[in-house]
Amino acid sequence: MPAFLCVLLTLLAPLSFDSVEWDFGKVDGNAGTVFHTFRISNGSDEDFRIAGLVCSCSCVNAYIGRTVIKAGETVDMKVSVKPGGYRGKVEHSVVLYGPGEKAVRRFTLTLDVIYTNTDYNQ
Repeated sequence: MPAFLCVLLTLLAPLSFDSVEWDFGKVDGNAGTVFHTFRISNGSDEDFRIAGLVCSCSCVNAYIGRTVIKAGETVDMKVSVKPGGYRGKVEHSVVLYGPGEKAVRRFTLTLDVIYTNTDYNQ
């Protein structure tokens, strides 16, 4: 989705976010899944219905645990990434969809996958 469209849709949505990008830094590909939590706040007077979350890869999982963010409420979106199989700088994303199946916000996840096992690096 084009960045300008995400910005426009964000301006129309009643939600605010503690951040929309997270850099895990260097991650050992053999160490397993990494996690981050984004905070999403509904600053409007109306409930916000979540239509879905779409991850850019099967190695990414996102979970909010509800389909409605009530007016004035803040919720956590927990995101996990399995870095195994990648090498070097990697970027993934999660897109939050709202009413009418419209994209509301794209969250970006970056990591630099390394392997500390020297046999794998050869």
